[in-house]
Amino acid sequence: MKNANKFITVLLLITSVTLFGQSSIYSRYGLGIASNGVSARTEALGGSTTALSETDHLGTSNPAGWSTLKLVRFEGGLSLTQMQQTDDNGSRNVFTTRFQGVRFGIPVQHDYGIVIAFFLEPLTFVDYSVQKNYTDADFGNYDLKYSGEGGLSKFGFGLTYRLPAGVSLGATFDYYTGSTNYKSEVIFNEFSGYKNSTLTKKFDQHGIGFTVGAISNNFAGILKSDAITDLRFGATYRYIPKVAIDTFLVVKSSVEEVTTAHDVVDSKIPYDLSFGMKLVLHKSTTILSDFEFSPWSKFKMADILGTHFTDRTRFTLGLEYKDMRKKTKTFWERLSYRAGFSYKKMKYLVNNNQINEYAASVGLGVPINFDDILDLSLRFGQRGTTDFGLVSEKFVSFGISLSFGEKWFFRRR
Repeated sequence: MKNANKFITVLLLITSVTLFGQSSIYSRYGLGIASNGVSARTEALGGSTTALSETDHLGTSNPAGWSTLKLVRFEGGLSLTQMQQTDDNGSRNVFTTRFQGVRFGIPVQHDYGIVIAFFLEPLTFVDYSVQKNYTDADFGNYDLKYSGEGGLSKFGFGLTYRLPAGVSLGATFDYYTGSTNYKSEVIFNEFSGYKNSTLTKKFDQHGIGFTVGAISNNFAGILKSDAITDLRFGATYRYIPKVAIDTFLVVKSSVEEVTTAHDVVDSKIPYDLSFGMKLVLHKSTTILSDFEFSPWSKFKMADILGTHFTDRTRFTLGLEYKDMRKKTKTFWERLSYRAGFSYKKMKYLVNNNQINEYAASVGLGVPINFDDILDLSLRFGQRGTTDFGLVSEKFVSFGISLSFGEKWFFRRR
């Protein structure tokens, strides 16, 4: 049993670290910067998935969206990001590759939309490195380096059910875990008589929570329009009662390493609330829109209110064109075309300024066969500014994910 637990822990840590490279400098605050999504399709749509429910994907933020799943389905993917970070002292380019997570869904009863799903995915990332040279009359030349790595991941399971009226409901049980290291280093010149030293704060985090969601029935009939074939609304609510954090303070030099302090504190993470709309025109063009809110101004660690946080809001818009005719279409007719836009007032408050992010995206759904899909996305945008002593980050991200579907269970007649 201990070996199994160790295996699960290692697997979870893989999802919370960077494979190589570096991410946003703003990930130094709090629990890190949030993941963009669980699939390339999600990124291509700008993250607009609260009201989305389809038969051939699991990549939605709303667990109620799994209720229309027809086949046993497995999804997983990666994203690659190139970023240019600019401040008053110049600019540099960094490159990052990340694991987006995996999901596994099993339809149990089609008529009632009963689906069981399992997931393992990253939630936040901490990955930054800043180094600056100083000259002092007493110490000579030395560098101060600040860095961090790690993040928070979650795994769990969910269940969906569709009411007779057509309303879909879903809920998940979420277990959160992760490890984060924050380092402050003093690096002296090799000819100096002083020894390099490192101060490390280690946070081992774990907690439980839940997510509930709902997607309405089709309201298109009320509008009495031949063009509008589907109109639905969705909502989700994510709640984490608390995250327990084992904290360690470690001082290290070339002579010895000493753990000077250890404590267990609780972190109070704000809820996350989202509303979404899905509009389908002529059974082929889907328009999606989401609004999200989370009161991060109430974030606390060890009952101390965070000083670098403010309320987070996000608005997203997504568009997808997919020919819904029979499966006897040609390869080119079966392609899905996507585009999206997002504007986010991030949770970070730096130098009394809220950090904003905007991004645009495009994507493509490529059928491998009738049940398997390769999703591609290209996302580009900017967060932050060079004003007020801040850092501007321009990024381009390429995402790739696979969705495999198989028929495991069927009723004999």
